[in-house]
This record gives sequence, C-alpha cells and structure tokens, in this order.
Amino acid sequence: MSVYDPARLPNRPSNAPLLPGDFVNLGKAGAGSIPDFFLIANGANGGRTAFSTNQSANPDGINHVVASAYQQANIPYLIIGFEDLWGGGYRDFNDLLFAVDIGSDNVKNMTAAPEPAMALTPVSFLGMALRRKRSFKLA
Repeated sequence: MSVYDPARLPNRPSNAPLLPGDFVNLGKAGAGSIPDFFLIANGANGGRTAFSTNQSANPDGINHVVASAYQQANIPYLIIGFEDLWGGGYRDFNDLLFAVDIGSDNVKNMTAAPEPAMALTPVSFLGMALRRKRSFKLA
C-alpha cells in the first residue's frame, strides 16, 4: 500500500509513488535504444527482488514481462505488463501495467509484418496440401 494519501497531501512531493493515471516524461531515446524497465517485487514494503524486461537479468532466469504494441487514433503505445512473483507466479502479468508512447512509426513497424513463424504457417499448410495431393495421384 502506498504511503501517499492525496486527501492529506494534495501537492505530492517528487518522490511520491505513481498513482493510476499518472504520466512520466522519459524524454526521447536515440535510434536503436532498447529501454530496460524493471519492477522491485513488494518494493514499497522493503522488497529487494528486481525483475527486468531483460530475462537474463532476472534472478530466477525466467521471463516476467509481456508487451504488446497498440495504436488507436494516433496514440501509439507499447503496453507492458509485469509478473512480480519468483518463478513466474500466476503468469497473469497484471501486477504492474503501463503504457509507453513509442511513436506511430515504431508501432507501425512492429505491427505491419507478422512474426516469421506466423508468416510461415500458411505456407507450411499449403506445402503439406500439395504434397498430399501429389501422393494421392501417385497411388
């Protein structure tokens, strides 16, 4: 639970925790930059275990983040969700959710082409169908 009470202190200090709906300007990153966000599990209560967007940096060696590009009416976001429990917990990735404005061009680039595996799936089925058709002709 947050130690900040907006009713008691309407002008939050700069070190107060973020609340739902807050916005933070991270500035602009250079081309090719890859941000590394992290979560400290139970950090408000003294927790020290950090889970990162970089899986190899996680102390349990597993992924604790999901991300999805999202664009609606020229509001381009990368939605990031964290799982905060050791070993992957419930794998619901809803322990921390936030959106990062990565720019329309970046979202278009991320969502324009399907993943290679997804692009190959229809080709694989077509190849299997053609092979099966040929094998029936030979028999």
